[in-house]
Amino acid sequence: MAMKTRGLVTLTVGLVVVLGPSPAAACGDKIVDISQGVLLQRAAAVRTGKVLLYVSHASAKTVGKLRSSLSRVGNRVEVVDDLATLERYLRSTSYDVVITALPDAEVVAGILGDQPSSARLIPFVDHSNEAKLDAARRAYGFALSVPGRANDQILTIDAALKATATGAITPASDS
Repeated sequence: MAMKTRGLVTLTVGLVVVLGPSPAAACGDKIVDISQGVLLQRAAAVRTGKVLLYVSHASAKTVGKLRSSLSRVGNRVEVVDDLATLERYLRSTSYDVVITALPDAEVVAGILGDQPSSARLIPFVDHSNEAKLDAARRAYGFALSVPGRANDQILTIDAALKATATGAITPASDS
């Protein structure tokens, strides 16, 4: 009988340990335990504007992600995929920012120079090529890394909108 009682006590203690309450975790640890980490991103950009995205060299996936992240924070984004449409859009509508792949940036800059628009040109560069990204920032004042972190892209567009509004940063003065 003692053996039976000891077995029953051992089973009961085991169940209480396994199914009982767990030790209290420190403040905030519960969130990390549940979600395996917390991702903090800005809910909205400080400044929003009209963005024209010219995408002759970009993949559909890259364009979709970039458009989605910019639209999510309140920017009005339009996408064009040929130069004639780009020129027509720039003549008919005022844009704050024009985004294009770095290989197309010179051509787009020429088109922007012929338009009354004061849109700021921002090229995007493959995120794995830091040298090209730095060169694009020196040449144009701003550049986006794609595919990149959406928050970084949003902050870059926000800074470009601020610079355009204040006339603070030009490509020649950005070092």
